[in-house]
Amino acid sequence: MVQKTNAKKISKQVNTVDSEFKLTRALGLLIFIIGFIIYFNSIKNNYALDDFSTIKENHVTTKGLKAIPDIFSHFYRYGYYTSDDGIYRPLSVTFFAIEWAVSPDNPSLAHFVNVFLYALTGLVLFITLKRILKDYNLILPFIITLLFITHPVHTEVVANIKSLDEILCFLFSFLSLYFLLDYIENKKTAKLLMGVLSFFAALLSKESAITMLALFPLVFLYFENGKRKEIIISAAGITSAAILFLCIRAVVLSKSMHTQAIEPLLNPLLLVTDPINRFGNEMRVLGYYIKLLVYPSPLVYDYSYGQISMVSSFDFFAILSVLLYAGLLIYAIIGFFKKNLLAIGILFFMITLVIFSNIFITLSVLMAERFVYFASLGFCFYMGVLLIKATKTQIEVKNYSGLSSFFSGNKKVVLICFGISFIYATMTINRNKDWKDNYTLFSHDITLMTDNARAHTFLGNEIIKTIAPKQNDNIRFIEANMKGISELKTALAIYPDNVEALNCIGTAYTQVDSLDKAEFYFAKALKLDPKNPGYMAGLYLAKRDYANSIRLYNEIVKKDSSNLDGLVYLGISYGAIKKYKESIACLQKTITIEPASAKIYYYLSSAYQYSGDTNNAEKYFQKAYRLDPTLTRP
Repeated sequence: MVQKTNAKKISKQVNTVDSEFKLTRALGLLIFIIGFIIYFNSIKNNYALDDFSTIKENHVTTKGLKAIPDIFSHFYRYGYYTSDDGIYRPLSVTFFAIEWAVSPDNPSLAHFVNVFLYALTGLVLFITLKRILKDYNLILPFIITLLFITHPVHTEVVANIKSLDEILCFLFSFLSLYFLLDYIENKKTAKLLMGVLSFFAALLSKESAITMLALFPLVFLYFENGKRKEIIISAAGITSAAILFLCIRAVVLSKSMHTQAIEPLLNPLLLVTDPINRFGNEMRVLGYYIKLLVYPSPLVYDYSYGQISMVSSFDFFAILSVLLYAGLLIYAIIGFFKKNLLAIGILFFMITLVIFSNIFITLSVLMAERFVYFASLGFCFYMGVLLIKATKTQIEVKNYSGLSSFFSGNKKVVLICFGISFIYATMTINRNKDWKDNYTLFSHDITLMTDNARAHTFLGNEIIKTIAPKQNDNIRFIEANMKGISELKTALAIYPDNVEALNCIGTAYTQVDSLDKAEFYFAKALKLDPKNPGYMAGLYLAKRDYANSIRLYNEIVKKDSSNLDGLVYLGISYGAIKKYKESIACLQKTITIEPASAKIYYYLSSAYQYSGDTNNAEKYFQKAYRLDPTLTRP
């Protein structure tokens, strides 16, 4: 009789575990599908914004698999910038190189990878939260994850290919947390190793994973307090991974000759000299992050000079932000020791956001929606707990027989959460369309960024660079350039020292053959930024002033021997004055940098042809022709 009773108990336990596993799998799959569906319409988008500097116009990334050694041994945008950007994220860029190797110049593949990995992040997050909240109702990790995966503030992260660094960093961070929790509970060394390696991968994806050094121990102490030894070992493991990463990063970045300076145009806090007023403005920005999470509209791609005005003293919004953050911090500290779940959400939000606050480290940009990607989980965690409390839903562990009993047993909170998520999803799907390409994004957002100097610069430049060349007749071509110039002059009216706007205006005037006007704007830009003579060198080449173009291009190449444009145009300049030996030498160097460029092989063929070396002329023409069959012999 006792044996039969025990058998029934064991059978019941097995059935319960089996039902829980199936329910968890079904809910995780549902989260994945929702995440994939709401970003599905972004897959057909083109490259936009920072995608050009990291992928399409980056001569290292576009080498494909051959680029990987260079990627791991150089700064983030090596291959586009000549100056060190102070960032080291080799794993993210490696993904871009692999995508290019699989399908060159195919943004749809890269968008698909972003969407798939984001949806996978939702699944991993749900499973990890379920493990963390194992003593709570399964509805809690589900609604937290649902709110997170649908929140519109993430559109920049998913729709902008470049922000794969954020997705990978988050994904590997929570894989690490999952494995480390498994180690703490089951003491399996393999899980400890997997947790540490996952955390190292998160750091290689983006440096902001460093905040997990503070967050993981807090999670361990709150939910696994009785296993101090395993907690200490886990903390030591991720600390070791962080130290190794920082050492590698320091060695790689120390090789750079030049470091990019932070510009007031991108971060206007540099113009606020009084420390008290600066702190007030920093708190205003932090307050704006909360506003975006509570009410994610409007969303824009840039928050630089003019988008968020700098005030000369503490205003009401700054004071409100200070009081709000101070109150949240005090509540979180007290609540943590009292085992208040809301405290975890607040601490996660504040710890992951603090490195983007500009309070301790001055960033290259004032604010960005991608900066709140991690922190938004803290917000969603907080909101999930509040919704459970507000609807009086049972927060303790509850058994379910399947999806039907799960949803019916939590009807109120499910309806509210799905209602919010539906609104979020609708906003997200609509916002994805704005990221179709640069012109669509810039022309849409400019109505929300009328005082933003960079927004007018980007739109003006895009009109000049992509819209004007597509015009069928000369009149429309000139009109498009004039429209671009008008946007750029608006940018200069907002921020007169805008070097990029000055150079873009010069480019537009060059395109319409107003070379004297072009020289005027290039000269103003060069005075503000003497380290960047490329535009003026190009103007001299257009004016056939080869002596000056050679002088300036030599300066550029001397500073950076791998500057592709500098070498190409130096070669062209030498060829124009019949110095073919020098021309060939320059163009031969460019092949090692960009081995798949039909244009470079064509220039090289021309140089050999005019030098009298017909064999090499034919050899390089054939290489150019294989890459671009539309070419004709020089």
